[in-house]
Amino acid sequence: MNRPRFPGQIRRAIQHVRLLEDMSRYMLIRVAEFQVLADDRNIPINEANRTDANQLIQRIEALIQRVQNRIEYLNNLIHRAPLEALFAIINSA
Repeated sequence: MNRPRFPGQIRRAIQHVRLLEDMSRYMLIRVAEFQVLADDRNIPINEANRTDANQLIQRIEALIQRVQNRIEYLNNLIHRAPLEALFAIINSA
């Protein structure tokens, strides 16, 4: 990914990354709901599918962690921006 150089680019990148985080959390909830629904209705889930679901949950949680790290990186990038970029952020608010 190209490093964003301007405050507007950084803000848009943060918005996109936050959207990805929200979508990841939604997927995590849906997988967990499926497992609970199957258990409540006594729908048999073979161990392979249960293992796949648990692995999917772990992968989504890892994705959420990477997304949060990216948001932190982008926020730090804003704070290290040159003086002109900081003025642009202030003026656009």
